Amino acid sequence: MLKQSLENLSEKDRHILELRFFQNLSWKEIVDTLASTGEILTEANARQRGSRALKKLKKDFFSSVKSNKLSA
Repeated sequence: MLKQSLENLSEKDRHILELRFFQNLSWKEIVDTLASTGEILTEANARQRGSRALKKLKKDFFSSVKSNKLSA
C-alpha cells in the first residue's frame, strides 16, 4: 500500500521524498541535486514542498489502509 501511495504522488513530490528519506540527503543536498537538473529552489521551498508531499503521502496511505480494513 505504501508503494502504491508513493506512485500516486506527482513525480516532483516523489523525487523529493526519495532524496530525503531513501537517499538520506540533507535539504541543502536536495537543493543542490535539483539545481543540477535545472530546478532552482531555496532550502525553505524544498522543506515546504517536502512537508506537503509527506502530508499527501500520509493522507493517501492511511486512506488506503482504512479502505482496506473496511472491505476486509
